[in-house]
Order: sequence, then C-alpha cells, then structure tokens
Amino acid sequence: MNLSKIIKHYRNCLSDLPDAPLYGNIPQGADRISEQLEQFLAPEHKQFLLLCNGGSFGDIELWSTEEILDRQYRVPKKFTRLYL
Repeated sequence: MNLSKIIKHYRNCLSDLPDAPLYGNIPQGADRISEQLEQFLAPEHKQFLLLCNGGSFGDIELWSTEEILDRQYRVPKKFTRLYL
C-alpha cells in the first residue's frame, strides 16, 4: 500500500469516529510548498506534506507548511548527548 492510500484510509477511519479529535487529525495536503521551505525538506517529507499538510497523530504532532519554519528546529550537535 502506498503512502497516499494509507493516508486516505486513516483519514476515512477517523472521519467515521465521533471522538476522532481525541485521536488525531489528518488534514488535506498542501497546495504548494514554498521554495524557502523546500530547500530544507527530504523528498519523502515533501511528498507527505503534499498529501497531508501536517497533522495530529495521537502523541505525535507534525507541523504544516505554514508552521514548520517557525516551529521546527534542530538541537545543536554539542547538546545531542543530553537528549539521547
């Protein structure tokens, strides 16, 4: 099953649940990705955002194309040992 079918399947499953907002939200994909953002994305991440522009997946939040540049960051390498 490809990524598009998986997203569609789970989006449909959530739409059938009355308490779906407690479990997650799978929005429609982005219409486009800005050049500024595209330079930071792996091809798989770009594909995902075009299918599903961010979303809430239980404990996991993925930012939309509108939010990602302001919210996502990397921990400086000298601090990574603190987080592993």
